[in-house]
Amino acid sequence: MTNNFGRGTALLGGLLTVSALSLFGGGVASAQDPLIGKTYEEATAEIKNWTGKPVRATIVGDGLELEKCIVSAWRKDKKTGKFFLSLNCGNKIASAKDSGNSLASPEGRAQKRHDDTVDWLHEHPEHCLEMKAQHPDWFKKPMDGCEGVV
Repeated sequence: MTNNFGRGTALLGGLLTVSALSLFGGGVASAQDPLIGKTYEEATAEIKNWTGKPVRATIVGDGLELEKCIVSAWRKDKKTGKFFLSLNCGNKIASAKDSGNSLASPEGRAQKRHDDTVDWLHEHPEHCLEMKAQHPDWFKKPMDGCEGVV
């Protein structure tokens, strides 16, 4: 009797493990998407490298210049080589005048933390110099808040 209980427990444990891995594995796959999260400018350059043609399928919001809009979804028409892009052009944080992410949302809170950090680095540029000395690879691309560091 205990032997069947042990097998059942092992089977249940295995199923729970597989379920958990499939839940977490989905996030990894979407995190490696080649276009989602990129700006329209970056995505169109990538698509042109693939000899495809970018097409604006949907646009939500109007707070950003087109080049700065973020790709939120896309699909490719294999026959025509067209990439249909869904763009989010909303402001990163909502204000009394403009739509955007709420500070109550994870995206809004993350953007607020980012903006606060950028403001702090602008007020304390000596930290940018210190970071560049310790981590020069961080500065291969422009770093928000440390734009003037050479």
